[in-house]
Amino acid sequence: MPDLKVANPIADLAILERARAEAMRLVEEDPHLRLPEHQALRQAVKERLGEQFGFILVS
Repeated sequence: MPDLKVANPIADLAILERARAEAMRLVEEDPHLRLPEHQALRQAVKERLGEQFGFILVS
């Protein structure tokens, strides 16, 4: 997963809104990232968060 970059809230507002909407849709559709098309994302999040990943799945 690439490093997080800081956005310019004024210049990047449209893309930030689109990213947020897509993230919300994904969480509603597949909150535990179990669908086959979300496995790469699940693995990347798991690698980044390590043991904390399990706590997210519980809540």
